Amino acid sequence: VSRLSSRTDVSSHRATFTYHYGDFRGNTEQLMSKTFDIMLYLANWGTQRLMFRISQALLDVSEIRDYFISEELDHFKYKNNIILDLHFNTEEGSGDWIEGEGLLDDMITLRDEIIRGDYRVLYLAWLKAAENAMYKDGVDEKILEPVVPDGLKQLSSAQQHFADFIELSKDLIEVAAEASEPLKKTNPQIEMAVSHLSQSEKDDFLKRLCRNEPALSALLNKRLLELSRTSEKIATKQKKIIRRSFFELLPQSRINENN
Repeated sequence: VSRLSSRTDVSSHRATFTYHYGDFRGNTEQLMSKTFDIMLYLANWGTQRLMFRISQALLDVSEIRDYFISEELDHFKYKNNIILDLHFNTEEGSGDWIEGEGLLDDMITLRDEIIRGDYRVLYLAWLKAAENAMYKDGVDEKILEPVVPDGLKQLSSAQQHFADFIELSKDLIEVAAEASEPLKKTNPQIEMAVSHLSQSEKDDFLKRLCRNEPALSALLNKRLLELSRTSEKIATKQKKIIRRSFFELLPQSRINENN
């Protein structure tokens, strides 16, 4: 990694490339596929990009397909990993010089949130992509929003920093959040779900613990959450889910801006 550029600061856990003239020449997709778990790219000519690498065992792509509304929100597979790519570009740029130092630190926990099944950052990215597509006349009026995640009125610090990073309108977030349920507290049924694990599953988790398998805690909690959500999923199917089009969201946000 250190050989990719003379303008880099490399440690055992991260690499920072800073250019005041020119741009990074490395293969970003290749670096994310083979080396890093999260990447932030910022250019003063109007590009903001955030990428995550997550094991397929920790992320069910079928749960997030509705977020991929345009090429700005995409994903690809590499071996046993999923790489999520949130890539926005404003041709005009902000006009101001933007320093990128410290921005990734503010958003580093987004990856863990996604692994836990918290997709609020993906919904925020969907809002931005839909807004950009609308200005380019690229939004189909029949395209509906993804299922609105809980807690849009209670964004985490990292999610709020992401919204600021992509310059997402606060009024648009507020309108979208009107259909969002309050964030649920920790599910007390998760630990009780341990008793529903088969003996073979318990033995398997213990053996993998002995081998110091990375992210095993997240995998176990994901499995327990699946077991505890059985009744919740049934209730969700019975509940009518209302999904709005972006054209329904935008007029209300403009009213808020005018007020």
